[in-house]
Amino acid sequence: AEAAAEYSSGSVGIVTKNLPEVAVPKDLAVPMLPFQKEGLAWMCHQEDSDVRGGILADEMGMGKTIQAISLLLARPLKGPCLVVCPMAAVQQWVKEIGKFTKKGAMRTLVYHGSEKGKVATQFKKCDVVITTYQTLESDYRREAHKHRVKCKYCGKLFMPEKLAVHQRYFCGPNAEKTKKQQKTAAKKAMQSMGIGNSSSSSSKEAPPTITNIYRDFMKQAGVDVKAKGYWNVMKETRDRLQEKSSSSSKAKTSEDGLSRERLNLLDKKELTDLCAKKGLDSAGRKPELVDRLMDFAVTGMAEAPAKKATLAMKLMTSVSPKAKAQAAKPGSAPGKKRPLLLRTSPSGSSKYQGVSHVKASGKWQAMYKGQRLGSFASELKAAQAVRDAAEETDRSESKKGKAKAAKGSAEPPQSRNGLARTVAQGKATATGSKRKHDEMEGNNYEGYETYEGAQLDLSESPLHAIEWARVVLDEAHRIKGRTNSTALAAYALQAQKGYRHLASR
Repeated sequence: AEAAAEYSSGSVGIVTKNLPEVAVPKDLAVPMLPFQKEGLAWMCHQEDSDVRGGILADEMGMGKTIQAISLLLARPLKGPCLVVCPMAAVQQWVKEIGKFTKKGAMRTLVYHGSEKGKVATQFKKCDVVITTYQTLESDYRREAHKHRVKCKYCGKLFMPEKLAVHQRYFCGPNAEKTKKQQKTAAKKAMQSMGIGNSSSSSSKEAPPTITNIYRDFMKQAGVDVKAKGYWNVMKETRDRLQEKSSSSSKAKTSEDGLSRERLNLLDKKELTDLCAKKGLDSAGRKPELVDRLMDFAVTGMAEAPAKKATLAMKLMTSVSPKAKAQAAKPGSAPGKKRPLLLRTSPSGSSKYQGVSHVKASGKWQAMYKGQRLGSFASELKAAQAVRDAAEETDRSESKKGKAKAAKGSAEPPQSRNGLARTVAQGKATATGSKRKHDEMEGNNYEGYETYEGAQLDLSESPLHAIEWARVVLDEAHRIKGRTNSTALAAYALQAQKGYRHLASR
């Protein structure tokens, strides 16, 4: 009600009837209705304002396409215009441009499908380039995935800003889940066990077919079958049982018949007594005790005593500094610069890694692992900045490794499977509250804007390497969020003077 009253008072918004009228372009082959002329005047006014664009939200069938075409004809700019639309509207844009404009007034080009690589060099020879949201997102993802970094604990690939969150809450010895994340994990565990409204085979809602009953029996026997369908379930069960029998035959048998399934049924006190009986270390959590007993069952021997390990460490530390210097790599000498980093593929605006040319400013932008290092007047200086950032990262990682080794046994034991600790396990020090972004491990994103994403090197993407005269997003309501890949791909597009228009209903 307050917003409606404020709009009625005239203090906000623009009265389109009061805007200066814009002449209908001569190359437009059809007459425009009065409200379409108002829309054209409003769009021209928006381009002259600080917004540099707007949202045309007329109802379906009122001629948003012809209004956008009239804008392109009324205010021609140097360079092609990009139109991003759903796949179903690509041919509609091509037909309506040919229908509403005079012959030869506007040249169109469709960038989509398997042949898009051949037409990417023809952008500047046409007036309007039409593509789809799927193609825009695909080109963006292909370039963004080149910047993904492998997690040192689980081996999965993440964007640098996502890796910091992953290692802070989910993976690694120092990861701690919040209370909300623990509740979510508990709900998933209940669903996987068939508790509540789960659709698993052990749930009451699942039909009591022969396949579901057979899967339940095999799950109780310690073989969790994931396949669907009777024959697939039987085949996976047979293969799993054969693997289990072959692995158990290789391991040395003992009088206790140790197996992971049996050990998981024991409580911590029973596992501690069993470790003491085998002469193993009985300290640690239950998963560590189970892993220790399974290692003993396979190798048939306990770990080396601590005294021998200490003696070995003394022997290692007694090596003279001269021998250590001889064993060092020749490239690790202090003061020696590494060579400049070259691209693996010759494509792109620069032959150096992390270096791209910004056509708007005419400068060279340097980036390393998703972090923007700045803009430089020459390509060589930008490449040197990337090289220096790589050397600084290597030195910092080396210092972290030495500091971690110096701590020794002061650090808590790391789980063998690398899973995150939780407050409920009694090992976490946090109260379950969320941490600030600056406190995350490996955070190099001080100037990171969450809704626009990291500034990536997209010079090898044809849609992002060019500076468009205008960018028109048709059916823009299909972008459901500000942080998904489609939105980030649209934000990364470059336009002259920032001219961007959205057409939606």
